[in-house]
Amino acid sequence: MTRTSVLRAAAVSAVAALALGGCSSGTDEPRTLARVDDWRQGARPGGDSPSLEVAYDATSAQRLWDENVPSALPDREGDPTEEGRYGDLADVDVDDQVVALWSGDQSGGCAQWLSGVSREEAGAVVVSEDGEAGPGDACSDVRVLYRTVVVLDRSAVPDEATVATTDATDDDPSFPRPVHLTAYPTR
Repeated sequence: MTRTSVLRAAAVSAVAALALGGCSSGTDEPRTLARVDDWRQGARPGGDSPSLEVAYDATSAQRLWDENVPSALPDREGDPTEEGRYGDLADVDVDDQVVALWSGDQSGGCAQWLSGVSREEAGAVVVSEDGEAGPGDACSDVRVLYRTVVVLDRSAVPDEATVATTDATDDDPSFPRPVHLTAYPTR
């Protein structure tokens, strides 16, 4: 290949990456470390809204883990559809990653979990959940609260100094629901 061909191929790849990447400046597929039914006791920082609480350093991450992951949780693998430990806090690279607590809700018969966190060009955070249908593809109207401890790339969340003033929503295009975004522990 000539130098011009290499440069042209690199330019085409860069344009394709920008086109496929959309308008997000940082995106991350969360890695779930633990899932627990219900929200943590005594703390509902977002009221009835889902919340994403970010631990920016190793001390806060350890506190988040200690306050939200019961020691008796069983070890699990796969999609985080049930209570359990899906990973270990020791596997987190605190230089490049943060630990976060997602407090969300799901329909009674259909498990959901945090599946994406991205930063839009304007700086807003957008979260998405994935899930599976219940028996017979039916979900109930019963609201079930859950929380997951996840690992995110630092680029997927704002820095600690601006986290409290950053807008965050879920990814529902018809009716985006606000998400309470804050540092952990909530001050």
